[in-house]
Amino acid sequence: MKLHYLLFIALAWLTFGLAAQNNNTQAIKLDAKKVQMYEKYLAFKKGSIAGGYDAWKASNPEDFTKEMWYQGQSFYIKKDHLNAGEELPEASIDVSRFEQHRKQNEEAVVILPGFKDALVLLPTNKLLYKPN
Repeated sequence: MKLHYLLFIALAWLTFGLAAQNNNTQAIKLDAKKVQMYEKYLAFKKGSIAGGYDAWKASNPEDFTKEMWYQGQSFYIKKDHLNAGEELPEASIDVSRFEQHRKQNEEAVVILPGFKDALVLLPTNKLLYKPN
């Protein structure tokens, strides 16, 4: 009889856990302009998967949504942070290259030499998703 209770509890826990994870993905709203800007990074990263990027995207819509949010919306550009320098072209940012600067509870401002704009990373505790 105890085994039935344990199985019931395990099944309920698994069901609620999967439902919560699915709701997290549904809560992510992608910015169409950012998808257009950053899809090239995902295509490069996932292009070596069997079937290629398009097959991965079609068969993994939740993973695509999460990774696209991370790639394009886990940071923002702070315009004119410095007085001098070039404008930072947002589409050139591969955010994964700056993860070592991300902080747990506060935004991290990353100054890139030669640019007047700064890269601002959302804190880890505000991320909707972060790849391993």
